[in-house]
Amino acid sequence: MPNQLDMTTAATAAARLGVTSSEASLPGLITAASSAVAEYLGYPVYRREDVEETVVGRGGRYLWLESGAIQALTSIAVGGSVVDSSLYALDGRDGARKGRIVARSTYRWPFTGEWTAGISSTPYQAHDTGAIVVTFTAGWVTPGQVALSTYSPSDMPPELEQAALEVVTAWFQRKGQDAGVTSMSTGDASVGWGGDSLQGGRAPLPLSARALAAPYRKPRGAR
Repeated sequence: MPNQLDMTTAATAAARLGVTSSEASLPGLITAASSAVAEYLGYPVYRREDVEETVVGRGGRYLWLESGAIQALTSIAVGGSVVDSSLYALDGRDGARKGRIVARSTYRWPFTGEWTAGISSTPYQAHDTGAIVVTFTAGWVTPGQVALSTYSPSDMPPELEQAALEVVTAWFQRKGQDAGVTSMSTGDASVGWGGDSLQGGRAPLPLSARALAAPYRKPRGAR
C-alpha cells in the first residue's frame, strides 16, 4: 500500500533492485527509507497545505519556520490581526528551502518573549508566545501521493527520489541482518537495518544518498 511519505514507487524500486514489484518487503522499506531521507533534510517532504506554525519574533526582519521546502505563504497573523501580504515574502529561493521569511520596506516583526522589568522595559529573551502565526503550503507532491491519487503529477526534485532509492538499495541488500540492528516503524510497516548511523542512531544513510539530498537540506539551527 503506498504512503504519502513515499519518495518512490514499488515498481521503480523493484526495477532498481532486480526483483518483482510484489516483493513483500518493498512497501515498508520504501516508506522507512523515505522517512529517513526526510529526517536528514529536516522537514517533511510530502505536499501539505494550510500548515500553521507559531514562530518566534525577535524584533527584526526575519522569521524562521520549522518547515522547509515552503511553496507559498498563505497568511501571517500577529496578535490575531492579519499582516498585509505586501509587507513580507519568502527570502528568495534559499528562503523557501530554509523556511526564512523577510519583512519588506520598513516593516519589522514584533518581539515575542520576556521583557526586562522597570520603567524602560526592553526585550530580554525571545521565545514563541503563539502571537505570530504563519499559514503556508509546504513540500512537494511525492510519488506516494500520486499513487494514492491525492495529487498529480509529482513535482518532487528527482534527486530526492534517487536519494530514497539509494537508501532502499542499501537496506534491501543488508536485509536487516547487521549486528547493530535498529528499526523504524511507520504505521503497520516495520523495517530493520544496521551500520553507520546518523541522527542519533536512527537513520543511517549511504554517502551517495546524503550527497543527492544535501542541496535540499534545511540548515540546523536556522532560527
